[in-house]
Amino acid sequence: MNRLGFKTLVYHGDVYLGELDTVPVKDGNFQFPNNEIRIHTISPKSERCHPLSVLQTISSASVRCKLEPNANTNSNPNPEHLINLHASCFYELKTAVVLLGNDEVHLVAMPSKQKKFPCFWCYSVPSGLYSSCLWMLNTRCLAIVFDLDETLIVANTMKSFEDRIESLRDWIERETDPIRESGIVAQMKRYVEDRVLLKQYAETDCVVDGGKVYNVQHEEVPQLSDGIERVVRPVVRLPEQNVVLTRINPEVFFTGEKIGVGMGRTRKDAQQQAAENALRGLADEPKTVNVRFKLRKECAFGQQFLIVGDDPVFGLWDPADAIPLNWSDGHVWSVKLQHHSAEEYR
Repeated sequence: MNRLGFKTLVYHGDVYLGELDTVPVKDGNFQFPNNEIRIHTISPKSERCHPLSVLQTISSASVRCKLEPNANTNSNPNPEHLINLHASCFYELKTAVVLLGNDEVHLVAMPSKQKKFPCFWCYSVPSGLYSSCLWMLNTRCLAIVFDLDETLIVANTMKSFEDRIESLRDWIERETDPIRESGIVAQMKRYVEDRVLLKQYAETDCVVDGGKVYNVQHEEVPQLSDGIERVVRPVVRLPEQNVVLTRINPEVFFTGEKIGVGMGRTRKDAQQQAAENALRGLADEPKTVNVRFKLRKECAFGQQFLIVGDDPVFGLWDPADAIPLNWSDGHVWSVKLQHHSAEEYR
């Protein structure tokens, strides 16, 4: 071992590429068998997220080790092979995959202070997990949530459903990839079904879900202070779907809302309290809120995260409209969003 780490020979299959130093991370003792890295394959391209973001999300551990240029410059008289590998992975958003038993070690190309030399971070995940997640991400079947502390409420009106459905119709007309198109069609189908559910509620004060009829229950809104007029809202709760249907103004039918309670809370009383808290603050005008997210895993200094989702606020899955999160302190990130006040983010 030299002053940087263990000297490690790098192969792609049986082709020798050169030497790198395996540098242990804090509280880690990971080492490649026989101090050899044998790359089995190169992963598919990640079309929506940086491989580092995906691996930080799905890996049960943080970075296992780091690979840096060998301190002995004479050990790599022709470093072109390693430089080409690094450039290919870095610019094409791919990883080099090493098989170790039932796990895969993914070599993620990282920027280096010495720009002429390759630098990799290594993450270990069960075999096949990264490829499966990548396929779902690329085909928009899966959304990554970067260990957000809580996202409790997403509320939709008839108008917001219609806007989303219309937006997805336009997107389908432009989409050329049949796999992505099928994913967008499935998403639009869910919006159509949800709109039908909300329309049932608005017109009949009951809904039919799974052959079962759910009638409204009149629930009093908890008062924030004395002297406020008592408000009772007609509410339908679908506990199997974590959905609440209600009206912001109990007397006006078109103010109906379908509210999805996030899965961060599992107990029924927590779900109900979250919905009630959101309903207390609902208003008619758009507003700007500061949304705070907490990334619970290690982040590289200067690293940028983007958030994108199926809400117009989050760009309707269009990576070009993804919103950058701004680092504020430690692992806390924030972003200012302007949205309809019927949606609450915490």
